[in-house]
Amino acid sequence: MEPIDFVSVGPGNVDNVTLGCFRALCEADDIYVFSTQGISRAEQIILKLKKSLKKKIHVVEIPMKTDRAEVNQVYDRLARTLKDLSDEKRKVAVATEGDSGIFATTHYVQERLVTLQVPVRQHAGIPSFIASGAVGHLHLIKQQERLLIVPGKITMEEMSVLIEGGTNLIIMKLSMAKDLILDCMEKYADWHFHYFSSVGTDEEFYTDDKKEIRKQPFPYFSLMYISK
Repeated sequence: MEPIDFVSVGPGNVDNVTLGCFRALCEADDIYVFSTQGISRAEQIILKLKKSLKKKIHVVEIPMKTDRAEVNQVYDRLARTLKDLSDEKRKVAVATEGDSGIFATTHYVQERLVTLQVPVRQHAGIPSFIASGAVGHLHLIKQQERLLIVPGKITMEEMSVLIEGGTNLIIMKLSMAKDLILDCMEKYADWHFHYFSSVGTDEEFYTDDKKEIRKQPFPYFSLMYISK
């Protein structure tokens, strides 16, 4: 069996793709990426990195449905396909934007391969919140502070306990928390809010101005850093 490589390509800027990840893509016979509604952020990054890799790319569409049964069928089919390719000694890379260990869809396939006793390798990448910190010139944690990464499903009470207790927050999947963030900005005047969207792309945007944050659409590829 040939190991399946799970490759992280960062949030968008090709300069954030590590040398190891680039090498894994170049050495692969086949590269698999996921797309939703016909758009694959991972494919876009790979093609900006090296256009000739297009001939290796296979795009797998993930249905945007709350019923996970159909989505799980896609993962199951892909895992079986990858197992067959591994048995044939083909070098395969499964690429994802950001880091393959942080809110990554590819991990569902990786888990299935482990169950099927297919060897896997996970290549670390730069996640969006690290790239965002650099864009905003932020020191994400210092001295005795703590940093917690949470999805958009969090309550104001939970946020208050964490922030007031000295924990800085990264809120991913920010589209689920727009109303909450707007309410927190009204209630907690001494908190600092940093809004990022599409970091590493041509649409990159950053602001820490509360008036500007209120105007933003909070798309899927946005996140927030909050500290006191």
